[in-house]
Amino acid sequence: MLLFTAFFYNSILQAQVGIGTTNPDTSTILDIRSSTKGVLIPRMTELQRSRITETADGLLVQDLHTGKTVTNRNNYGQWGIVDPVINQNVNFTAFFTAGSVHVLNYDLGSNHQWITFPISGPLQGVCSADNVIIFITQTHVNAIFEDANKVVQLSSQSLSGGPVVDMGITTNVSSIAVLLKGNTAYRFRLSGATWSTTALPSTPANLRVLKDRIIFTAGTSVFYADGNALLSQPISGSRAAIYANADAAIIHTTTNLYSFVPLAIGGMDVQTNTLATDITNVYDNGQKNRIVVQSEDKLWVLRYDPSVGGQWSSINITGPVDKVVAADKF
Repeated sequence: MLLFTAFFYNSILQAQVGIGTTNPDTSTILDIRSSTKGVLIPRMTELQRSRITETADGLLVQDLHTGKTVTNRNNYGQWGIVDPVINQNVNFTAFFTAGSVHVLNYDLGSNHQWITFPISGPLQGVCSADNVIIFITQTHVNAIFEDANKVVQLSSQSLSGGPVVDMGITTNVSSIAVLLKGNTAYRFRLSGATWSTTALPSTPANLRVLKDRIIFTAGTSVFYADGNALLSQPISGSRAAIYANADAAIIHTTTNLYSFVPLAIGGMDVQTNTLATDITNVYDNGQKNRIVVQSEDKLWVLRYDPSVGGQWSSINITGPVDKVVAADKF
């Protein structure tokens, strides 16, 4: 305890901390050095991230829905991927107060417009895309969006009981949003600006956002929002786990390995493999439309294409994979 106190007091005096070094760089407040380990920042869904209060400019988290590291910008409620690209497609911004949301609409040529909507209770979570904001209060889930005349509108759907599980929204122009609460899925589709609800067989889990689909599990089924419909696919086995990127999702259980590839013409291509051993890892470097899945005795390769769907192949292996190296340079 005395050693920790002395270290903490000394760190405050120097305004610098070195981990793995006794000589931190003079330009840093925290200098972490290691040749064998990395730094793990908090990982959370967009819903969990939206509940952070008084969000600091520059705050970093990893978004579990997209797998990307995001940062808060300008204390303005806008999150962006950690890269040099700035989103130029923000059409409106919402300012939430107790009992109201004030929306500033930029998308009116040289003019702008303020619109205020009453809301029922304090804000409890939010997700957003370029053209829609979905937010939750205690009694309602709501969508703020632009109509065909670029006028901002509010559409609300009352909520039933049960805890909020998760929420996600697609990034395509006809955005689809899904809120999972209790044993119910609430869906909003920007095309038509309509809400719909679906009773689920059990508490849902594993929500992931693909480019223009949202997928999750509930009981012994996988559900995915596809246009106006919420479709389902039965799965076998227990302990379902999911991996997804923007174009494909992989779900594995104790007995089966599934791929879900959204098709460009609509619908979902589903492929199934039987597993003899557990899945131990998934490798995806975002190249060549392929994902590699490792089980204890095989390396499975999923090749996916939105025009034709998914195709699996595999090779047998002996022993675990010790290291994976991609032939590229970041």
